[in-house]
Amino acid sequence: MLAALAVAGLAVAGISAFTNSNTIDSGAADVAGYSTTSVSGVHAHSITYTTNATGDTITDVNLVLVGDTTHDDVKLGYNHNAVSLCSDDPGTYDNVNDVTTYDCVVSWTTSTVTSFELVATNKVNS
Repeated sequence: MLAALAVAGLAVAGISAFTNSNTIDSGAADVAGYSTTSVSGVHAHSITYTTNATGDTITDVNLVLVGDTTHDDVKLGYNHNAVSLCSDDPGTYDNVNDVTTYDCVVSWTTSTVTSFELVATNKVNS
């Protein structure tokens, strides 16, 4: 059974040419226990992850970003390593709820992840 848990205390970094404020919704990062939560460049409604049945590997990072971010390159990584383009980029925009969802496939050893990085860069300016 896969366990989906909210990622907590994210060290999240983002870059966007057209964003002036940084926001992560209350409750978007409440469970996992990384050291800090910081969002820059995108408004994160929720960030969750899925583990394999034994819980020793993070297999998916699920993002819900506010607004239409399909024109952004959404990249993620952990422990300050190089970030990689989300496998689900450009995501799926929901114009009714004004959010873009991403299901980024990863294979990270749960016990080694101490920080999480999210970088959003506007494709027009990159």
